[in-house]
Amino acid sequence: MRRLALERLALNFILPALVLYLAFYLIVLSSIPYKYLFGAFILGFTLISYYTLFRRIKLLLDRILMNIKELPSSGSVSPIGIPELDDSIREINEYINRFKEENKLYTRLFQSIQEGVIVVNKNREVLRINPTGLKLLNIENDKNLEGRPLIEAIWNYTLDEMTERSIATGDVLSKEVTFDYLDSRIMDTLVSPMFNEKGEIRGAIIVFTDVTEKKRLEKVRQDFISNISHELKTPLTSIKAMVEVLLEGGAEDAKLRRDFLENINQEVDRLSKLVSDLLLLSRLESDREFLNPVLTDFVALVTRTVSRFQPRAMKEGITLTLDIEEEIPPLKVDVNYIDQVISNLIDNAIKYTPSGGKVEVKVEDNEKTVKVSVKDTGIGIAKEDLPRIFERFYRGEKSRNLSLGGIGLGLSIVKHIVEAHGGKVGVESEIGKGSTFYFTLPKEGQRKAS
Repeated sequence: MRRLALERLALNFILPALVLYLAFYLIVLSSIPYKYLFGAFILGFTLISYYTLFRRIKLLLDRILMNIKELPSSGSVSPIGIPELDDSIREINEYINRFKEENKLYTRLFQSIQEGVIVVNKNREVLRINPTGLKLLNIENDKNLEGRPLIEAIWNYTLDEMTERSIATGDVLSKEVTFDYLDSRIMDTLVSPMFNEKGEIRGAIIVFTDVTEKKRLEKVRQDFISNISHELKTPLTSIKAMVEVLLEGGAEDAKLRRDFLENINQEVDRLSKLVSDLLLLSRLESDREFLNPVLTDFVALVTRTVSRFQPRAMKEGITLTLDIEEEIPPLKVDVNYIDQVISNLIDNAIKYTPSGGKVEVKVEDNEKTVKVSVKDTGIGIAKEDLPRIFERFYRGEKSRNLSLGGIGLGLSIVKHIVEAHGGKVGVESEIGKGSTFYFTLPKEGQRKAS
C-alpha cells in the first residue's frame, strides 16, 4: 500500500512538476516570439495548480485533525476520501473497537473482583478503586477519590508507607493492616509495583481483603483448645493423684478410701458431663435437622420447668418466681431442648445469686415472638465480658467463678438451640446488680417469615 501511495504521488505531483519545469526552461531558452509571455503563462499556471493542490491537502489535513479531536467522543475515525488513507482509517477503527471491547472486559473484571483493589500512580495518588474496595473501606460510591493522595483518601499510615516503599524499591509487600477508623478491622494487604512497557515503575496496585472474622475465629479456636485442655487436665490430674495415694497404701484407711472414691466419682461425672456437652454442641453446630418440634402448651412447659427448681431455690435461700403477663399461644418447639434452655438459665441464675436473692422468670407476648427472660440479683457480669458470654468455654474472671463448677458450655448450647428454633438470645447485666438472660421464639406462622 505504501508503494502504491508513492507511485501515485510521483504521477500526480512530482512528474507533472518536472514536465512543466522542463517546458518552462525550453521556452525561455528558445528564440520563439513571446517566449517570456509563454514562460510567464506556464509559471502562473503551475503556481495556481500547486496552490490549489496545497489547499486541498490542507483541507484533508484539517479533516484528519478534526477526526482526531472527535475520536474520544465518537470512538471511530471517518473516511477521508483518499483510498490509501481510508484503508488505514479502517485499520485504526478496528484497533479502536478491539481496544474498547478489551477495556470493557477489564473494567468488568476490575469491578467484579471480590477483593478490594486500589491503583495509584508513582506519586501515590489514587487512579482507581473498585466497588469492593469502597465497601470494605466504608467509602460512599459517589465519593470521587481519583487524583487524591492515598493517605488523604484512606487514612492509614501503614498502608501509605507500604505503598511508598513498594514504589521506591520495586518489592512486593504483604502485611495485615489494622484500620482504626473501621473499628480496628484487619485487612490482609498486598502492595505490588506497577511497571510500564519499558520496565519503569509507574505506580502500585494495592489488593486487600477483610480477615477480621477469620482472626476472630482463629482466636476462638485457640481459646477452645486451651480451655478444653484445661477442663480435661484438671480432673484427670486430680483422679491420678488420688489413685496414686490409694495404690501406695491409702486404701487401707477406710475413711480416706471412701472420701477419695467419692471425689473420683464426682470428677468422672464432671468429665462425663463435659464429653456429653461437647458432643451435643458438636451436633447442634453441624446439624440443623436435629429438632423434633411439636405444637406445645408453652405456659405448661415453662411452669413445669420452674417448679422443678423450686426445692433447690428454697434450699439456697433464693426466691424463685414465675410471671406470665398475657395469654401465651402454643408454640411449635422441641420440648426437650427448650426445657434444657430454660433449665440452664435458671440453674445459672441460682448458682450466681447469693442467699437472700431473687430469681424471676418472665414470659411475654411480643406480637410476632414470645420472650422468656430470667432475671437474678446475683453477682452480675462485667461489661467487657457480655459480647463473648455465649462463646464456648468463655467465663469472665469477675462474673464466672470457677469454684461454682461451670465449664462454660451451657450458654453456647442455649444459643445454638434457640437459633435453631429461629429465635434470638441476649443478656443485660451489671457488676453487683444482677443479670437478665432472655431468648425469643417465633410464634406459629412467623417461623418462615423470620
